[in-house]
Amino acid sequence: MTPKRVGLIFLLLAAAALIALLLIPSDAPNSDEEQVRAAIGEMARAARERDLRGVLEHVSERYRGAAGDKSELKRYLAAWIIGSAEIDVVLGPIDVTMEEGRAKASFTALLKSSRSALGGQRIEAVFEREGENWRAVEASWRQAEPGDLIP
Repeated sequence: MTPKRVGLIFLLLAAAALIALLLIPSDAPNSDEEQVRAAIGEMARAARERDLRGVLEHVSERYRGAAGDKSELKRYLAAWIIGSAEIDVVLGPIDVTMEEGRAKASFTALLKSSRSALGGQRIEAVFEREGENWRAVEASWRQAEPGDLIP
């Protein structure tokens, strides 16, 4: 094979690889809404794994919510996680709307631990971008009603 032919084959292979990369869908969330949904999913996964740090990674230092500020939320979650041998979190559909640079997320979650079942919770949260990440800055929750559980 001549060097010219090797170069042409290399160029064709590189072009094919580039086209394949562009056509294969990425697993990484692209839109802001997808990134917020992914953050909520990561928080649920961390809770199931009893990983307090993993949950709080998605909570802003500016957080204010139903459980108080971030330090109060941390104490509340720590007590729940430490007191439970097993935790399960099942998320319902997550509705995200963007308003003035903020993401408002509404969803239901079934929360259960070896210690207690909190049942279905209706959660309303506000996320803001901090650097590359979306973090919760506000949240409230209440016992879910039957209408909340049916999309």
